Amino acid sequence: MRIRIDYQDHYWYFDDQLSPYHFLRFEPDEWRRYNPPLHFQNRIRHPEFLHLVAESGMEILEDDHPEPTRSDLNDFDIVELARPFRSLPARDAAIRFANLTLGQRSGG
Repeated sequence: MRIRIDYQDHYWYFDDQLSPYHFLRFEPDEWRRYNPPLHFQNRIRHPEFLHLVAESGMEILEDDHPEPTRSDLNDFDIVELARPFRSLPARDAAIRFANLTLGQRSGG
């Protein structure tokens, strides 16, 4: 299976006042107001997603993601992060998208 994961704030695409990381500033209770079921945005960051894949029994065959640029890291540093994101290293949390190739884990 090949999947593309967009880790960016979807509102950033049409609001030039926002950064791709804007949605990481909201605490979970507040975020629920801005994340309706008809336009759900997942705020899971790349390392956590990889962990979930491993827990699912799938194997990551390829993890293709660009490392954050200096500009990305500058944008990320400006955001006052909500508690769930403060402990993540910026280089992990600022990944903007990834393409993963997954397969069934071989028996063993």
